[in-house]
Amino acid sequence: MGSPRRMPWVDGVEHRFVEARGIRFHVAGAGEGPPLMFVHGFPQHWYAWRHLVPLLADRYRLVMPDLRGAGWSDAPYRGYGTRDRAADVLALMDALGLDRVGLIGHEWGAWAGFRACLDAPDRFTRFLALNIVHPWPPARHQVGGGLGEGSNGARTRPGGGGWVRADPEHVAVLVRGLSVATAWPCRNCSI
Repeated sequence: MGSPRRMPWVDGVEHRFVEARGIRFHVAGAGEGPPLMFVHGFPQHWYAWRHLVPLLADRYRLVMPDLRGAGWSDAPYRGYGTRDRAADVLALMDALGLDRVGLIGHEWGAWAGFRACLDAPDRFTRFLALNIVHPWPPARHQVGGGLGEGSNGARTRPGGGGWVRADPEHVAVLVRGLSVATAWPCRNCSI
């Protein structure tokens, strides 16, 4: 067996491990203030959010877990569906003592975020989904079988999702300015 992989270093980020749903999860954290949980996509881990740490850690407590099977978290044989990932997010919140968080999800993490918001809407102050097709696109956003700027700007902008990396302050503005109701307009939901 080889030596364990070295953790990437980011200024101001601390690391810990917590047990939730019988799994040992790695959680990176930084800052103080209202909690924001960042849920990465596939095949990523907490380090995907590193450029946002210096932009948000002075105002928020950033919680950046590695999902099951990613980064430094355990990789059980089963449990990689959206409902499992959403249950993991909620269990991690419990294990960390977080009653409510702002939630930011990228790709697979965004799907898990939608599911978690449906399962426990009172646990989230806001939700920002990045780089996924909206699960319930309004008809006015559908153009030629695809989605328009309003539902999926990160994917439809020229150059794809690279604008998030090129302009992380844009994501910081979205995080500060959106509530669950405005970030996720859903007529048939209780959110």
